[in-house]
Amino acid sequence: MRKVVMRNSSEHPGRRVHTTTMPFVPARTVRAKYRYFRSGRRSVLRKTNLNLDDDDYAIQTDFTLSDVEKRAWRNLFAVAPPFDIPLPYELPAMLPPATRLVTSLGVNLRFLRHVRTLVTYDTGRPPLRAGDGYTVRTWVGDVTVLGSNSILVVLHSEVLDDDGATRVAHQAHFMIDKVGERNMARLRADPARNKTDLGSLDLTRYTKETLDMKVETTSTFVVPPRMGIRFARLSGDYNVHIYRVAARLFGFRKPFIQGNATAAYAVRYISEISAEAMKFLDIVFIRPVFVGEEVEFQSAARRFRMSDSRGRVLAHGTWR
Repeated sequence: MRKVVMRNSSEHPGRRVHTTTMPFVPARTVRAKYRYFRSGRRSVLRKTNLNLDDDDYAIQTDFTLSDVEKRAWRNLFAVAPPFDIPLPYELPAMLPPATRLVTSLGVNLRFLRHVRTLVTYDTGRPPLRAGDGYTVRTWVGDVTVLGSNSILVVLHSEVLDDDGATRVAHQAHFMIDKVGERNMARLRADPARNKTDLGSLDLTRYTKETLDMKVETTSTFVVPPRMGIRFARLSGDYNVHIYRVAARLFGFRKPFIQGNATAAYAVRYISEISAEAMKFLDIVFIRPVFVGEEVEFQSAARRFRMSDSRGRVLAHGTWR
């Protein structure tokens, strides 16, 4: 059932948004896995045919973070007590609406790449607490031209507590390739979707600042062989590339972890070296982070990069 609510956000202040509620399904259940693969199967069998007629559409999900789930997250990323860091506890409630919104745009998920994530935290409050109830609201932001046959889709999510305060805000940037010329022509004809500042941006490359960074701290870890699957069971992010056979079918030599898992690793190691609570994270994903391989996390002056054993940059970003 739809209802009209007022979303008070910096991007759309006072904008009337149609919001529908999606029931929360725990990520570990068979139902959650089935729902993910059902929506994914439909989208990979079709051509991208953009549907941009329902911009004012958001999905809302209520959930309670259990003590068992929070401990599982902490164990997965080896966070020792008493430290409490802002791991992405909200993902099980955030990803199903995000998947539905992307597929409702008419996108073929085979050509979708998660290229960047920005997360803002409310440092005046502790990370999400076990036993508390929260609301996750997710909607589509910008859909803009990003090349001759590529577009950039930005998904927004915000985690609200019982007082209505925003505890965590996400921006997930997805690049979608092989968009047909008819759809690209529609986007280029719309000034709001043909922004020159985004059109010249290449999110698949790292910056000179990343390469020239004067490293101050270095940590090394090995991604466990089943990390992608373990992360999926907690988050609900059952992307096919976490499975060996599917990864090879898509041209990869072995499974690799989700972008959200890579971001969680960054949060874990930043929290280890920073004396202050994290207010903001910006991470750009360059290459897949394969399971079973060694990753080097290096940082300097609130900038970081993650590299493989051959020195190739896998992800980089900043925090404050």
